[in-house]
Amino acid sequence: MRFWDAIQRLHADGFSAFVEQSPHPTVGTTLEEGLRELAASGKDSVVVSSLRRDEDAHARLLESYGALHVAGCGVSWRALYPAGRVVSVPAYAWQRRRHWIEAKRRAEQRRPGVHPLLGAPTSVSTQRGATLWQTTLYRAEPAHLADHRVEDVVVLPAAAYIDVALAAAAHVYGAKPFVLEGLAIHEALVLDEAGCTVQTVMTEQPGAASLTISSFQGGSWRRHATLRARPSKAALAAATPVADLARRLEETTSVDAFYDRLAGEGLRYGAAYRGLVGLRLGRGEALGEIELPDGAGSSAEYAVHPALLDACLQVFLAALPASEVKGPMVPVAVKSVRRGGAIGNKAWSHARVASGERLEGDVRLLDEAGQMMLELKGLKVHRLEGLEQPETEWLLGVSWRQSSLDRASEAQGTKRWLVLADEGGVAEALGARLRAGGATVTLVPAASPDASAEGLARLVREGEVNGVVHLWSLDQPAAGETSASAVARAQERDVGGALHAVQAALRCGQRDVPRVWLVTRGAQAVEDGEEASPAAALLWGFGRTASTEHPELGCTRVDLGAGAARADLDAEAEALAAELRAEGREDEIAYRAGERFVARLVRPAPERTAIAKAVTLRPAASYLITGGLGGLGLAVAEWMVTRGARHLVLLGRSGAATPAQQEAVRRIESAGARVTIGTVDVASRAQLDAFFANVASGLPPLRGVVHAAGVLDDGLVAQQTLARFDRVMAPKALAAWHLHELTRDLPLDFFVLFSSAVSLIGSPGQANYAAANGFLDALAHHRKHRGLPALSVNWGPFSEVGLAAAESGRGARLEGRGLRNLRPQEGTDVLGRLLSSSSSAQVGIVPLDARQWIEFYPHLAGSPFWSDLIRAVKDGAVRPGREVRESLAGAPAGERRGIIERLVKSEIAQVLRSDAARIDVETPFRALGLDSLSGLELRNRLESKLGLSLPATLVWTYADVSALSRELYRLTQADGRAQDRSAPEPPERATRAASSNEDGDDQGDDAMRVKLAGLSEAEKAALLEETLAVLDQGTDG
Repeated sequence: MRFWDAIQRLHADGFSAFVEQSPHPTVGTTLEEGLRELAASGKDSVVVSSLRRDEDAHARLLESYGALHVAGCGVSWRALYPAGRVVSVPAYAWQRRRHWIEAKRRAEQRRPGVHPLLGAPTSVSTQRGATLWQTTLYRAEPAHLADHRVEDVVVLPAAAYIDVALAAAAHVYGAKPFVLEGLAIHEALVLDEAGCTVQTVMTEQPGAASLTISSFQGGSWRRHATLRARPSKAALAAATPVADLARRLEETTSVDAFYDRLAGEGLRYGAAYRGLVGLRLGRGEALGEIELPDGAGSSAEYAVHPALLDACLQVFLAALPASEVKGPMVPVAVKSVRRGGAIGNKAWSHARVASGERLEGDVRLLDEAGQMMLELKGLKVHRLEGLEQPETEWLLGVSWRQSSLDRASEAQGTKRWLVLADEGGVAEALGARLRAGGATVTLVPAASPDASAEGLARLVREGEVNGVVHLWSLDQPAAGETSASAVARAQERDVGGALHAVQAALRCGQRDVPRVWLVTRGAQAVEDGEEASPAAALLWGFGRTASTEHPELGCTRVDLGAGAARADLDAEAEALAAELRAEGREDEIAYRAGERFVARLVRPAPERTAIAKAVTLRPAASYLITGGLGGLGLAVAEWMVTRGARHLVLLGRSGAATPAQQEAVRRIESAGARVTIGTVDVASRAQLDAFFANVASGLPPLRGVVHAAGVLDDGLVAQQTLARFDRVMAPKALAAWHLHELTRDLPLDFFVLFSSAVSLIGSPGQANYAAANGFLDALAHHRKHRGLPALSVNWGPFSEVGLAAAESGRGARLEGRGLRNLRPQEGTDVLGRLLSSSSSAQVGIVPLDARQWIEFYPHLAGSPFWSDLIRAVKDGAVRPGREVRESLAGAPAGERRGIIERLVKSEIAQVLRSDAARIDVETPFRALGLDSLSGLELRNRLESKLGLSLPATLVWTYADVSALSRELYRLTQADGRAQDRSAPEPPERATRAASSNEDGDDQGDDAMRVKLAGLSEAEKAALLEETLAVLDQGTDG
């Protein structure tokens, strides 16, 4: 046998993988040694065996199969997994850096013996006699703080300031007696999950010391409390036997009733702050028996546990006349505080209202023998006004304002328009006006054979149109005549037409893609109380996402007034023609009674209402939650129980199928609620009808609906299909309409629609989800106009629960772009306040850092829709793209390519949230972790920075930093030819140029094969289509 000769010949012919098929390897080791000697030729080889003795055959075969796959051999996945479906898994943006988290959980970071609210002391080198304590406080850390709520907001109790001051003064004065004086609480300290730094500074002066307690929030320090401390030898008042006080205060009252009364005024104490176990009342005074609740934790590390002291101060509220307690009454000042003996877990609190004062008095903490443990003189309480809720900074909405059109910019010319024509006559009238100005207009009715995706793509491509105008939505019935069939028709015809029009524009092959105009009627509530058409509004959410994904489309939304008479068609056509000819920059426009309005994204002021009472739900009513067995639905259900609900109906397609769902239901039931689970597809009217007839009829009356159902099927507009739109819109839009019809005759207290921020601001890859949520927003306005309860909440993404949390990495990506995740408890807290106080039909709760978002999507810096938010960010937050062009123009020719390359690496690092210095210029973008969505984001960022119009497939045509930088350098050469050559070179020629070495060796064909191997079939098709279009342009020119 000439076995080795054969192996050498195979190796020379390029074979590098060898498989020994035998029950146990016999020649494999020898073969490996021989091949290693041949490795000097530069070609490594791999040798695997099919089976091994004493090993599981299936496992061994799979391991060998894997070794071949890693070595680069082709794998027949269909043969390996005949019953499965092979899908492409997105690449991950590996940063390839050591990331070992050393930090302990924050609860573990607190050192034993250190005051939980004060922290460890530090002397200040720059100020003699100053001592500083600093710590971080959270909504629930220390845990008892979460139970001190004012109007459902966690607020640091006034008792905590006293405790902190006592501990700080004891650090300075030791065992010597001292007195605290002049405590003033300037501003409530609201705590949240993110936490805030709290700093206490004590500065010693001759005979006294000053204390200031501050927090660092929003980039600056905020002062919350100030006071003085000084040594004092004054003795405390003599003991007062508790029995004597009890005999004098004969009237006893129920502690539970007292806490209920306080809750009604906005002081909703949790278990840790319900320390009253007995209460006696007299004229202008009260006596309370206090025990530190188990849930408050140990008192050992406190001077006086804040929960114990707060309960003592609650007794003062009991001493006040009931007529004086209006709203949440909180301490705002104390004239003096003196401490006697040690304070443990029990105390008696004796409170007296000062003579001649309504809201001021004294509080004494007594032990069982009546000895004074703590004395507060001159305690003053006040109604807490204007407590700043955390959502104040999260509010986001759309404001409409009048703005006339600048007709001086109107241009008559030989434009070519494709108009998706309505049947009501607007398209005909519009076409006549455009043709009169010299334009070419092609009308495509929805019933035309050319109305298909293929037909529109052909018309756009062959007609070389400059603009596409979508008018099909104008044939929607009026909002008052909307039906489920109209909603379905709007999804298929109107949204489908818009999707196909946008796809046709993107694939037209022209250097400048056509501008897209989406025209609706009555889709937006421009004026207060105006009715909106939910079906028409589908296009607005879609359009906002399309314009975010593809700013080159200039996608503009125009809303005409509802109920326009035929006599108004000429005026509407004239207004539309003027808009098209003017080619203005406005993103969103509306016409009402001849007046022109434009939209702006704004941070609206909170509604000015009386302090909201915490919402209370009826125990003898039922409440329905769709998506009720999802994480967000279950969080809402558990919150409802805390607000008094006792009958919950949770709808979901699969019921309580998982252990987590079953455990959550058990928790709700153990809290005293009855849970009815409906296995229902809420998009099916028949299933909903059956459920309401057979199940809901046996429950107490329905008084509230929360529609939280939804699914995601993300994909860029160019890759979307009507089927994917239907899958997303059915459980959101269609289900919402079914619920509206089924409940509009019921006396509901609320009808809440869980919408999303994407319908307000758009989100790349979520055009279908944005369209569905735009429907919910309009439905809320539709119901409100008709006198029905309605609230659509445009939530930002949630952590821990919800669709963003369910999709791996989505929440982190959004947070990296400036859209912070809401925590479930934050969401339910806000929901409670909205239900009790908001009169709006739609409220956006979006913790958005506008500066960071615009830096990630820099093309928004030129968007009129975003202009108000842009003005609100600091100067320099948005860097104009011309800076890069000016830098290139001023740089020596030999440095320009390096500037471009550094820019590309920097933008990739921004998109992938990685380090630019670690990006290799020859590594394919796929290997770096770019996918179709992040590739599009990179294209958009480069467009904005360079002021160029770049194709959507740019990063797959020039698929590494080196190749892309060379192409961008060619496009930006400042020799007067850049504008004439702004279309990229044919990919083959450009890639060869990018792959050539300095000696002129051309490896372009190999480079192209490598790049194509990393593309999906859809990306290959898009690349081929664009390449052919570019080649056609070159042939024609």
